[in-house]
Parts: sequence; C-alpha cells; structure tokens
Amino acid sequence: MPGAVTQEGTPLTEDNLNNLEAWIGRVRYIQEDTPTGFEDGALWIKPSEPAKLHVAHDGSWHIIGAGYFVEKAGDTMQGKLVAQNNTDYSFFQMRNAYLSTHDADDELGGNGDLWFKYED
Repeated sequence: MPGAVTQEGTPLTEDNLNNLEAWIGRVRYIQEDTPTGFEDGALWIKPSEPAKLHVAHDGSWHIIGAGYFVEKAGDTMQGKLVAQNNTDYSFFQMRNAYLSTHDADDELGGNGDLWFKYED
C-alpha cells in the first residue's frame, strides 16, 4: 500500500498494519444492534460507524476510536486526560491532580480530585 495513510494521516507501515490486524482479530461482533451476552474484552464494530471501536468492560460497551488508543507501555498521550469526578474511593482509578502554590479551590476541583499545595 505505498502512499496509503490512516484517517489521522499516519503513514501505513508494516508495524501499523500488524497492530491493526491484532485488534481486528479480537472483534467478536460486526452488527448494528447492540450485542448482548458478551464477555469483558469483546470488541464490536457498528457498520454505520466504522471509525468507532466498542470494547466490553464491566457489563457494558465503551467506545474507543479505532486507532485512538494509548499502548500500556512505551506510548505518550497527545492531549490532556481528564478523569471523571466521583466518590468511589474503594477502587483504583484515574484521578485529576492539581499542583498549586494556593489553597484548594472548590470551584476548580471536584469529588475525588487531588490538590497538592507547594511553596515557591
């Protein structure tokens, strides 16, 4: 595929294609209707929305953009990640962290956020 690029403009290389094949190989559902009776880790592609990849987790489907994911190791996010505010403190999860020389600001943060105050 000389000159071919992904939707994001990244040149298609052998490594990119092998990674894509690994993901496509995990797809269990290709259908319009929401699948039922699935296991965590199952993948679903809706033909009318082919750029969206759905992954099953904790009994429900979550959308991740095909090609828009960060590897578990050795990858760098290209933008900001903002965690969901919640009060579930019994489960490991992503949290927003603020570093400031000022006291915590209730209007800036939310439940579950971490505020670190430091001195100049």
